[in-house]
Amino acid sequence: MSRQELEPIHARLSQGEGQDFHDWSPEHECFLCLIWALENLGVMVNPRKLAKLSEIIIQCMTDSSRYFHSPPHIFNVAEGGDPLEVLAALYHDVVYVQVDDGINVNVSGCVSPFVKEVRNRLQVRDSDDVPCDRAFQLVSQIFDIQPGQHLALEQNEFLSAIVAVKQMEGLLSWQELAAMAACIEATIPFRPPSPLGFKPSEQLHYRLQELNRNFNLHWDEPDIVEAVRRAVRVANRDVENFAEPDASSFLNNTWKLLPETNPFLRGSSTYTVSQYRHALEKMTSFMNFLEPILVFRQFQGEPPTALYQQMLQQAGKNITVARLYLSVKLVAIAILESLSLRLGSDVPLTSLVGQCTPDSVDLSAWQARLPKIEPQYDPQTAIEAETLQLLAVGRTQTSEFDIRNSPLATFLVLCLGFEKVSKLMDKAKSFFQGKITADQFLNQCDERILKEVTMAILKEFESRTSALMELQRDSPTS
Repeated sequence: MSRQELEPIHARLSQGEGQDFHDWSPEHECFLCLIWALENLGVMVNPRKLAKLSEIIIQCMTDSSRYFHSPPHIFNVAEGGDPLEVLAALYHDVVYVQVDDGINVNVSGCVSPFVKEVRNRLQVRDSDDVPCDRAFQLVSQIFDIQPGQHLALEQNEFLSAIVAVKQMEGLLSWQELAAMAACIEATIPFRPPSPLGFKPSEQLHYRLQELNRNFNLHWDEPDIVEAVRRAVRVANRDVENFAEPDASSFLNNTWKLLPETNPFLRGSSTYTVSQYRHALEKMTSFMNFLEPILVFRQFQGEPPTALYQQMLQQAGKNITVARLYLSVKLVAIAILESLSLRLGSDVPLTSLVGQCTPDSVDLSAWQARLPKIEPQYDPQTAIEAETLQLLAVGRTQTSEFDIRNSPLATFLVLCLGFEKVSKLMDKAKSFFQGKITADQFLNQCDERILKEVTMAILKEFESRTSALMELQRDSPTS
């Protein structure tokens, strides 16, 4: 499916099929995607019903906590897909418990008969407490979910698949419902092989074979293979940003994920130094764990081997840049956090470096207060050169909670080089873990750098003091 394929539907509806859309709002685009997918499956549905379904999907995807997992993401995953892939893409993130802090009320009715909350965790209801429901049984077998099971890694995709199948039940055949749910199952990300060495797509293939027998789907083996290949296509598009041709675009998406998983960053610049550090630390740990082979899938020639290897190579390069970029930023924030502890344990980051403005691209008050120096270090590799460029010039997209570039991290690299900064990272980890004190960490840092950073902070304090003094001078009561 492409935007061009939606245009004729848009024109047709605009000529009098009961819809009055004048722009390409997310609801309208989702509505058109639903019509396109169902019509291509030979299903004719009242447009008013599909308009309601599209409204529900978009309401789930536009919660105030959604930054990355938003309408543009589901449309990107749908782009280029066949009808079942498009339906799976539209539904695959409608439930995101950790980000939404629960389940959107518009879809909670689809899942509440089958799950319950136990000590702040979602658990599948026991066999004697769950209704006999063929759709739920279908999804449970595809996801290998058992009665009474606590939901973990698969939680959001499993619940999203239940919503998708329940809302499409009666419109699609059971074979189509199973294929759609399999696509959503495949979007559970970053899974290693099983203890016996079976990859996620191979495990899905086996479960679909079992499902075919248990539900009498009348699939032949080629049908099952194609269902898995389809699921692989959806899964790979879901994480396609890892294969972005330049690391800046990849990091743009990483910075959209940060406020989703760290609520204190949402639409605010009042977070503390330690809160910002915790957010970077979690993302750094994730990147250090991640390997390209866990990002993209391949199953029986899908995608072709040459393309698959290219995707893995690009993901590896982007992950490597992200690791270096995040580690340097962590050292920079470790210095600021160590200094901030002399003022208190909950100092806002903006108190030290000034107000963060989303439209700041390559300049900030903080950067102006650091000395301009001649670079004492030249990047040794292409990875280092790209990382330094990202630190100095900045990511290509703005963020509500952060500036694009990294003045202090750039200053560290230009003064010390990546190798020395990386050695400081080990000391920073010890500081974060409480193994050494803030002063002990600062003692490991270059004295000249500490002096310049301290002076930059003092200049920020002086500017605030001057502003208050000026206010006092201008006051009629002074």
